Amino acid sequence: MSKQQTVNPNSALYWYPKLEAVAGDLPVSVPESTFVEYDFLDSFALLDGEMPDTLPWGEFIEAVEAIGTPAFLRTDQKSVKHAGPSAYKATDPGEDVPTIVAVLTDFHVKSNRHPAALMVREFVDINGQFRAFDGLPIGSELRVFARPSIAECDHFYWPAEAIGGGRGQPTTMDGDTELPESAWRTRLTNARSSAFADVEMLRSAATETATALNDSEQVPDDETWSVDFARDTDGEWWLLDVALAADSWHPDHDGGDE
Repeated sequence: MSKQQTVNPNSALYWYPKLEAVAGDLPVSVPESTFVEYDFLDSFALLDGEMPDTLPWGEFIEAVEAIGTPAFLRTDQKSVKHAGPSAYKATDPGEDVPTIVAVLTDFHVKSNRHPAALMVREFVDINGQFRAFDGLPIGSELRVFARPSIAECDHFYWPAEAIGGGRGQPTTMDGDTELPESAWRTRLTNARSSAFADVEMLRSAATETATALNDSEQVPDDETWSVDFARDTDGEWWLLDVALAADSWHPDHDGGDE
């Protein structure tokens, strides 16, 4: 059995190659991505302010340069985008990569995760209506739960309670003006309405994705996935992330949000 078949299906080392193989047939775009595998235990010294020479720093930086800057950094398991751009956006590889890898290490240790690779991705410029979580753009994003041929439900990615309880005060996109709750809620409602305008197309993309990710050996044919989409500043939709539905956040109520 190949490595791709034996890794956790929630790892991008499993799902990205399968997704990449069918990307040209999807009605949405998929960010170009590359991986640099490393021993996660070697990164623990970063938590003490050290720069362990056992980590493949040169390969990390080369991967960012190959994708192009800015690049989006995460592990094969998760991103830490809720900590703001300094936790994922690499513009100057030599300066930004060590900082981001340290943030990723801290998050994964605290959440008891053990990633296998740094995932370096083409940067998607989200059509943010405002910023929250210390600078993260909040725009039109949708999560669809789907299995092959069936989109079970769909939900706007950003519930208002997540914004209100998140890090930092929401601001305008330029970051110069803090927004009162009434203002950011209005912008959030607009982003939500915009997301659901294309819901049928996204449902179709999600079912096609589930079909590509399920196999009879490791993932049952009827397995359900959560599939995350976001619209960029040019109005184009991107498929950003997937995970098994059983391991994904889902609203308490049944059915879709729309």
